[in-house]
Amino acid sequence: PVASTLGIPHENIYANELLFGSSGEFVGFNTEEPTSRSGGKAVAVESIKK
Repeated sequence: PVASTLGIPHENIYANELLFGSSGEFVGFNTEEPTSRSGGKAVAVESIKK
């Protein structure tokens, strides 16, 4: 919601996807997202700049 209020396109949003178990407990995050790795924020910024 905040991104749309600020006019940030959906394709320019990079964030860790949190994963939860069947009881609602946090079990980890999606390691495929660039922001989940060291240096991932720089990768996301470069992608946005293109």
